[in-house]
Amino acid sequence: MPYIVLLLPFTLLLASCASTSVSTTQLEETPGELPSVSQVTESDVMYQVLLGELAGKTGDLQTATRAYVDVARMSADPAVAERATRIALFGRDYPRALEAAQYWEALDPQSLDARQIIAVLYARFGEIDLAVQYFETIIMATQGVHNGGYGLAATLLSQDVPKKNALEVMEQLTNRAPDDFRAKYAYASLANTFAAYGDALNAAEAGLALNPDYRPLRLIRAQIWLQMGNTDKALDDVAAMTRDEPEDLETRLAYAQMLVEAKRYDQSRLQFEYIIERQPGNADLLYTLGLLNVEIQRYDDAIVYLMKVLETGKHSMDASYYLGRIAERREQYKEAISWYLRVSEGEYRLEAQTRIAIMMAKLGYLPKAREQFSLLRQELDGAEQRIKLYLTEYLVLEELEQYEQAMHLLTRGLDEYPGNTDILYSRAMLSEKMDRVDLMERDLLHVLEIDPGNVSALNALGYTLADRTDRYSEALVYIQQALQAQPDDPAILDSMGWVQYRLGNFDEAEHYLRRANALIDDDEIMSHLSELMWVRGRHEEALEVLNQGLKKFPDSEYLQGLKQRIQQ
Repeated sequence: MPYIVLLLPFTLLLASCASTSVSTTQLEETPGELPSVSQVTESDVMYQVLLGELAGKTGDLQTATRAYVDVARMSADPAVAERATRIALFGRDYPRALEAAQYWEALDPQSLDARQIIAVLYARFGEIDLAVQYFETIIMATQGVHNGGYGLAATLLSQDVPKKNALEVMEQLTNRAPDDFRAKYAYASLANTFAAYGDALNAAEAGLALNPDYRPLRLIRAQIWLQMGNTDKALDDVAAMTRDEPEDLETRLAYAQMLVEAKRYDQSRLQFEYIIERQPGNADLLYTLGLLNVEIQRYDDAIVYLMKVLETGKHSMDASYYLGRIAERREQYKEAISWYLRVSEGEYRLEAQTRIAIMMAKLGYLPKAREQFSLLRQELDGAEQRIKLYLTEYLVLEELEQYEQAMHLLTRGLDEYPGNTDILYSRAMLSEKMDRVDLMERDLLHVLEIDPGNVSALNALGYTLADRTDRYSEALVYIQQALQAQPDDPAILDSMGWVQYRLGNFDEAEHYLRRANALIDDDEIMSHLSELMWVRGRHEEALEVLNQGLKKFPDSEYLQGLKQRIQQ
């Protein structure tokens, strides 16, 4: 596995040995007493550095943290104490991080970074009074920025601090500045981050009472309204702000983003276009507008904006990936591959390489596609991504009806990852397609041994036993368990309706099948409901459901098969 390099420059560490010793506060979990700086030798420091380095290489962050904190306590160099603090934070060893940060502050009392870390750690530990004390010094030092320092406090408290502690600290800071609208804004922002919408709204209203013209407070209030479900109220208020000051692009951008969140994509697009006209070279906005047009399937417009993104030199990999997705959706598979090949790094690299394999299969080059999948798996260390590639390749083979190859692939995946429920479930579904109900049942029972509450396995096993065997009572038990877990799932409601039909409980069957049909348009559900009506002698109703289904799903095997049976 990749290891973390923690090595500090030896010259820095050794130079610190000549410094003057500085005392520090003794904290929880402090290691045993170390020699004073005057007693520290070069070999002492070297030993701790090597210990930390070796521990880091093997992934033992706890030992690495302890070693570097000990090095910091041997020295009187604030840079060493800072390094020890950050290593402890990276290793999530918060008690030692606090110890090192306090030592860092003692060595460098003017360090704002040290005070910020100490403040956050006190808040994390629930030491509210101490956290407030430190945050007040931070606010005093940053009054000219970050909303009078309160914005910085809110940002720090949003990072890995329990909600209750963070809000309590921010509330005390706000209470100490009752007439400062910036404090109210900071508290509203923090409470909104933690989804404490009532508290957030109260703070925003209190801030606006102090300064009705402060636009950030109006924006945060609108965002809170949006989260609380008052969508029209939120959007109307921000729309009014854009009308009052049309060239306030920051407010207009916030409005555009809120429209996206409200899924009002066409309105959002118009706002983004307004901004782009005034900032034509803004790569971030061009990219956002490109993705927005992809979302609403305005592909020609999306291509225009994404091509402009490429001209800026920013987001080039991401833009190329989405240009590939557009080509793929238009079934221009060769063009899609050419775009995906450009994605040589970044967030979408693996996905682009995977889609190249899928495109090859669609173009008829299945052996090359499978070779691509194999190469991708070989380059990955993580089990999650490798399993995902197995499942993606399986879906490609299944779509092409290469069932034997798919079965061999999934079996190989299970050899590599025994007991993986996703691969087991996929192999079970494939077995059903191959008319191997015995193998399907075996794999689904294996899934349920590992995960007894697996709803998908319960439903699949119950439905298959009801549909493909006469073991209706067993099927009913599995489906009942699935339905209890997810009572409004249309697929499970359909299964319950079908097993009741098999059991001859036609009233119960109709109840469940009509519920399922009302929740989703699905050809299999419609075929089941139509068949039930026909068997009950309600032929006109049966034909009405069947014809409705054929209009929506003219190529459905379920509906076409039922039509043939009825006509016979």
